Amino acid sequence: METSRKGFSPSVILSISLLTSALAWPQAIPQQLGETNAVQKATPTDLSCETSDNLEVLSDTMGVDFGPYLNRIVQNVRENWYKLIPQEARPPILKEGRVMIQFAIMKDGTVAGIQLHSGSGDVELDRAAWGGITASNPFPPLPAEFNGQYIALRFHFVYNASFTITPSEVLRLAPGASQQFVAHDKAAKDAVMRWTISGKECEKVDCGTISTSGLYTAPSSVNAQLVLKVTATEQSPTKVACRSFRVVPPEKVADKPSSH
Repeated sequence: METSRKGFSPSVILSISLLTSALAWPQAIPQQLGETNAVQKATPTDLSCETSDNLEVLSDTMGVDFGPYLNRIVQNVRENWYKLIPQEARPPILKEGRVMIQFAIMKDGTVAGIQLHSGSGDVELDRAAWGGITASNPFPPLPAEFNGQYIALRFHFVYNASFTITPSEVLRLAPGASQQFVAHDKAAKDAVMRWTISGKECEKVDCGTISTSGLYTAPSSVNAQLVLKVTATEQSPTKVACRSFRVVPPEKVADKPSSH
């Protein structure tokens, strides 16, 4: 996820219902999402690692790949949320906070049953997160191949996390290339980190290596786009930060203008 201003890097994840007059859930949506038998974690491959770790799909996707759709949803909400972030979360104050919201997107893209799952303790931070969702409503219709009536989501908004990894954007690396990752902790600048990489394809293919200092080296051969997560774990106290990135074949790397 991009940094909107120098020194200001709120992490995105979706929305909230801090309004006391919360919408009623449609009859087709479980009143308690936690009771559904189809709870699963979504990991949209184009989102930042922090986003994908905090975006949960709380209903059955029926085998449909919602990654591209959720990418669009996050982008819409991010743009609207950034416009509403209060001054206290901007420099020089940079107030920290986290908001968790769950809601459903109906077949036609409209939002239903928004619920505040966990507030930040600051009304202004909560209100900005809420506005990021309501300003994005309606979303695009659900994928045509999806036969369900809705998809239930839980999103998080993170303001100015104290433990982060840079670079913060989603990276694209060619096979064999290297990328230095750096972990930043405002509270413990000299903390010792444990670096790991992971990905759902790593049990079948070579995902590359990462050193104790956070230097990642991509594998020499990649047959398809490889989506990985780099994680830095601070041991005492235990803190975790992560970022996602892609390893792509050379022909998939952004084309350079040809010279004549």
